[in-house]
Amino acid sequence: MNQEIIQFCEELQPSDWQKMATSTKTVKDVLAHLVGWQREVVVEFEKSLRGEEPWFISITNYDDFNGRIDKEFKTVSTKVLLKEFRKWDQILEQRISELGEDVLRRRKEAEWVFDEGDDGHFLEHLNQMKQAIKKPA
Repeated sequence: MNQEIIQFCEELQPSDWQKMATSTKTVKDVLAHLVGWQREVVVEFEKSLRGEEPWFISITNYDDFNGRIDKEFKTVSTKVLLKEFRKWDQILEQRISELGEDVLRRRKEAEWVFDEGDDGHFLEHLNQMKQAIKKPA
C-alpha cells in the first residue's frame, strides 16, 4: 500500500497538490496526514513490542492528533513530505523484517501494523487523493 502511495504522489503535477481531496483537505494535506500517522505507527509499534497498547487502539476521536499533524506539516514542501513518508515506511518495513513478518502476523495484537483490507486507513486516503486528481480543476 505505501509503495502505491509513494508512486502515486511521485507522478503528481505541481497543480495536483492543491486539489481538494476532502471537503477540508488538499491532496498535500492528505499526504501530510499519512506522514504523521506513518511516523506514529513506527513509534507505537516499538512501544507495542514492549507490551504497551498503542494509544490509538483504545480511542475513537483522533481530532487532537490529526490537528497536531496538520499544524506540524502545514508549511512543509511536498518533496519533504514524500521523503519523510519514505523514511518512516522504510523504518517500519525494516523492523517488521527483523522481527519476522510471519511471526507478527500470528500475533493478534499486531494486526493493526499491517493496515490491510478494503477499509484500511491508508487505502481510504489514497482513494481520496486519486478521486481528487480525477476531478476537473
